[in-house]
Amino acid sequence: MIADERQRLLEWGFAADVIERTAQVLTLWGDPPLFGVCSLCGNWCFHPDLPRGKHLRKRLPAELFWRYELVGCRSVAGDLRCLPCDDFEFE
Repeated sequence: MIADERQRLLEWGFAADVIERTAQVLTLWGDPPLFGVCSLCGNWCFHPDLPRGKHLRKRLPAELFWRYELVGCRSVAGDLRCLPCDDFEFE
């Protein structure tokens, strides 16, 4: 986990133990990017291309994904979007 990602998690109010567990998992996975920028609003959100699989996703602390505005996804066109922007488009 790079210092910017750690600082961003601290600014958003995540507990130190959650940040440390996240850093350990990302190191295990080869340090993939944790965040991406929404193509519509420009806000930071969790990168939807984090390693997937039956067991991989479960290793990240669940607390990271409890914040609706921080969850990232891909649009049909392949753009990175935060969940609020994706939901707004389909209303």
